[in-house]
Amino acid sequence: MIWRDYSVWRTAGMAILLSGMAHALCLIYSPAPFAFDAFQRWGGRDHLLVQSWLPLGQSLLWLMADLGPLWARGLYSVVGTAVAGLMVLLAGRIGGRRAAEFTLAAATFGPFTTWTSTFYLEGPFLFVLLSGLLLALDRRFLVADLVIGLLGLCRYEGWPFLVVYCLWRRDPASLRAMWGVALWLVIRLGLKIEGFHASPIDYDDWEGLARRFSAMSFLQDLVSFFVMASYHSALAWLIGGAVGAALAWRRLPAERPQIALLVALLLGQGATTMFWMAGLEGPISRMTIIPTLLSAVLTGVGLATIHDQLPRWLQRLIPVTRVLLLALGIDYIDGALMHEIREVEPELAAVERVEGCPDCRWWIEPRAGLGTRDRHDGCEVIQGLTRLRHGVDFYCGPWVEKEERERLKGEMDAVLIWNGRRYQNR
Repeated sequence: MIWRDYSVWRTAGMAILLSGMAHALCLIYSPAPFAFDAFQRWGGRDHLLVQSWLPLGQSLLWLMADLGPLWARGLYSVVGTAVAGLMVLLAGRIGGRRAAEFTLAAATFGPFTTWTSTFYLEGPFLFVLLSGLLLALDRRFLVADLVIGLLGLCRYEGWPFLVVYCLWRRDPASLRAMWGVALWLVIRLGLKIEGFHASPIDYDDWEGLARRFSAMSFLQDLVSFFVMASYHSALAWLIGGAVGAALAWRRLPAERPQIALLVALLLGQGATTMFWMAGLEGPISRMTIIPTLLSAVLTGVGLATIHDQLPRWLQRLIPVTRVLLLALGIDYIDGALMHEIREVEPELAAVERVEGCPDCRWWIEPRAGLGTRDRHDGCEVIQGLTRLRHGVDFYCGPWVEKEERERLKGEMDAVLIWNGRRYQNR
């Protein structure tokens, strides 16, 4: 049993240490939150229900609302760090010590580290998924069903995972795992409770998809996805996962149900990613996170079955490859965070001006046309970077009803306007 295999636990501890160091680097390098959904979530930090999003990830921000965004990012980073350890434990549970050691190399996977250090849901999602799977493989089915059912309150992409899990269990009792989905349907459809809107900018990636979709554009995006995945080392893990699954299926017949479950989850996530990419009209590094970590488990399990049959020179090369993959993950952080900081440099400068007058109430005319499909603006960024709340500490011109704009603008203590090159006071 994994619980008695101390070598696997040592490897999981090493994964937690390495991932924790990588997450700490993200927090030191960029103390402010980054990326637009993160800005929206922090803007709605006083609420458990925000827009149409599921509440599990938001509950972490709600707990940390009074401490500030850096502390909240720290909590998200702790969850992400734990995921690295759970990933290694899952590989060890299926394939033993060697499998855990091979999987360790994904502990600092760059996109995973950066996106789980800000307010995105891959960290909580994988934490719940991997915890539930480990409990299920240990045959603690009641607890496993209750834990993995949290996927229904984390990301909509988790709902197909729950269906796959229930089919894999082949036990009517596994339908308990759908409790999160049922609760959400009661909240939204039964009680018709709407989420808080941190800003008017909230339309979903799939909105208007039928009108926007182009087969040729999608094929170009698909090619771009694999180029990006190659650059981030995700493609190597994806290929390794396919090879590892085939090896494990042939050499570990007793573990075939577990291998089949991981492959089904991976294929389901692949289909979800294709739909997501079509809606977003382009690939982003977030799309590689869940497929890569699931593939890393399969890669580790598969390689563990053939390690002793490999030539000695190749066995010696494996530790070098492991160190290289860990280093590539750390190297990715610098470029990724530099990109995110450059995206909001004007707003970072504007925040310095706003913080120079802490008792002022501000009227802000923002930079427009930011982010995916030009749907965000600078007010969203400013609210997401600070403790400021719209309607309390500042008012954003485009967010206010037209008939109210002049009156409210006259009541403010200071005005900040984007003039096409920079923000300036007037």
